[in-house]
Amino acid sequence: MSNPDNFDLSLLTFDEFVVFFFDRDIESDEHWACEIPSNWSTAPKPASPAAIVAKMRLLFSHFAAKVSNYSLPQINSGIWAMNMSSIFGPAAVPLGQ
Repeated sequence: MSNPDNFDLSLLTFDEFVVFFFDRDIESDEHWACEIPSNWSTAPKPASPAAIVAKMRLLFSHFAAKVSNYSLPQINSGIWAMNMSSIFGPAAVPLGQ
């Protein structure tokens, strides 16, 4: 990723979204450090929060199949990273979308 400060998860394809969260070298203590924007807590909201919700809905609807190529530590790390993401804060996506 060339500029993580301008990174927008909503622009990733579904497969890129899965790879972004789960395809990590867990042996490295810094496997997320290179991806986390320096302005993570104040970063602009993604262009389309609803697109991210759609990707997450698809991911969790078929979770076992979608993450079957990843180790349990990679899966744990990916879910942790999703939980830490500011895009999932209150009112990021209006109910009903």
